Amino acid sequence: MNIDLQLDIGNVWEMLSAIGTVLAVVISLVLAFRESRKKLYVQLTTDINFDKYYQISIYRNPQDYFVISDVGYIHRLKRVSLIEIETGILNSEDFEIHRGLPYSFVHDPIVKVFLSRWDYKSLISKKIKVYVTDSEGRIHKSRKIIVRDLES
Repeated sequence: MNIDLQLDIGNVWEMLSAIGTVLAVVISLVLAFRESRKKLYVQLTTDINFDKYYQISIYRNPQDYFVISDVGYIHRLKRVSLIEIETGILNSEDFEIHRGLPYSFVHDPIVKVFLSRWDYKSLISKKIKVYVTDSEGRIHKSRKIIVRDLES
């Protein structure tokens, strides 16, 4: 009894080649869209000079253009806007360059939203995230931070 077994693997190589081509296209599209996405980096900080008030530091890519339309914080999944309080926009040298929102974020790669009138007392020792909303409705969030009392 003699069994003659032959495999034709020509189609397997064509199939693997097609799968590789599709994967290469998908990876290139993902990389292209990921790099072109605008992004702001947001951080809650205290003022450098006196350590008496909070400010939201916003960093951007120098080639991107943003309009900041809202700032606020998130605590326990509840988003609270700080647009009603009096805010000032400071440049990287801590000079006030604008009062209130919206603000066109064009020239400086770093701006700070001055929160001298923010009543944060109910948030002391709690974890929050601060956020910035741009004119396209995208929300840019910071990492979680524990709010501390700046008056003590």
